[in-house]
Amino acid sequence: MDGPSEGFAELKDALRENLAARGVLARFEAAMRAEVFKALDADAQPPPPATRETALVNELIREYLRYNGYGHSLSVFSAEAGLPKDIPEREYISQELSIHPKLYQPQLPLLYGLSFKHRTQANPDRLVRDVDHGSSAIDTAKAAAAVAGLEYAGAEQN
Repeated sequence: MDGPSEGFAELKDALRENLAARGVLARFEAAMRAEVFKALDADAQPPPPATRETALVNELIREYLRYNGYGHSLSVFSAEAGLPKDIPEREYISQELSIHPKLYQPQLPLLYGLSFKHRTQANPDRLVRDVDHGSSAIDTAKAAAAVAGLEYAGAEQN
């Protein structure tokens, strides 16, 4: 015979499963961790206001976490970093970082573009190594242009 406690336990388990399947339980847990973090830090000295550079990097991280669906990490990061509730437009962040708005794919976070930017740029270590081994300045400039996906347009030496 099912007693009231067994029926309640089944209802509780079904509710937990439903909330977990819809991601609600994970959001509650993340919010709770963020609130615990705030409570623990309530007595601590507030961090100094973020510099302009730190605020921009924090926004790059926020965009990355949101894009990848890292909601739990984002909730804790937002609380710890003191991110404003209003999210700045991507164009604003691009402008502040002197990034042309069409340089990176708009569907990807700017952090991806900045991280992989060096794949298409000359590797300074390789250029130094080439110069150390007797390559001419023209050869080095051509190599740098090729690595960057550009055509060398400098004057040729005779």
